[in-house]
Amino acid sequence: VEGYDPIEEGAVIPADMVASGSFNVRANLADGESVGSVKFVVTDQNGKERSRTESAAPYAAFGDSKGDYREIEVHPGDEWKIVATPFTEKKGNGDELAASEINFSFTDPSPSAMVQVVHNSPDPAAEEVDIYLNGELAIDDFAFRTATPFISLPAGVELEIGVAAGNSSSSDDILATFPVTLEDGEKYIVVATGVLDPSAFDSSVNGDDIAFTLEILTPARTGSGDNDEVALAVYHGSTDAPAVDVLTAGTILVDDISYGNF
Repeated sequence: VEGYDPIEEGAVIPADMVASGSFNVRANLADGESVGSVKFVVTDQNGKERSRTESAAPYAAFGDSKGDYREIEVHPGDEWKIVATPFTEKKGNGDELAASEINFSFTDPSPSAMVQVVHNSPDPAAEEVDIYLNGELAIDDFAFRTATPFISLPAGVELEIGVAAGNSSSSDDILATFPVTLEDGEKYIVVATGVLDPSAFDSSVNGDDIAFTLEILTPARTGSGDNDEVALAVYHGSTDAPAVDVLTAGTILVDDISYGNF
């Protein structure tokens, strides 16, 4: 499981991070270390204890068949204690070496959504911005015409997205705050667009609509679903341009899209 290799003592693992819905635990040897076997004693949250001894790598707590790990189903609320004891010889024979113990559990996945943030504000005063989430710095020195990967954020609760200049020292420097509530399992593209002071820019085409704001596309896509095609989301973010067409090789992909629209 990404982020849990190795598993830290007391780790609480969201069940939805285990993509296959099942797991096993492997004992890794330190560089240069060799053993004859590893004995595992596994105890679940009900106190049920089971043991097995592995005499060949990979040393798997729940066993394997020539490297094909036996799968144990993940259930939120499950708690596990695993004690791994190496021996110098196979089948738990020879000298007993220092044992290792790990305790971990699985939890119900917290509601979450996937969000990508795009910096599209052409205002020189916002060439770099800091993004705050509920008063905590989330993205530092976020540059114009860059984007984050899709990141996981809490869903079902109101979040306050704050935008400050790139040299901000704390949330006290936030220039604009936008409250949002994300839906569990949804994907979003959030575009920071417009300018901080519309009076300092040409607003003859799009009027007051060029003021700084966040525009949101949902449901967003993280891929095309076809290896031979590209999924494309088009946003018109040029504050001084009228409605435009988007073309490729003379073919119109997007017709007459106006400022502030996807």
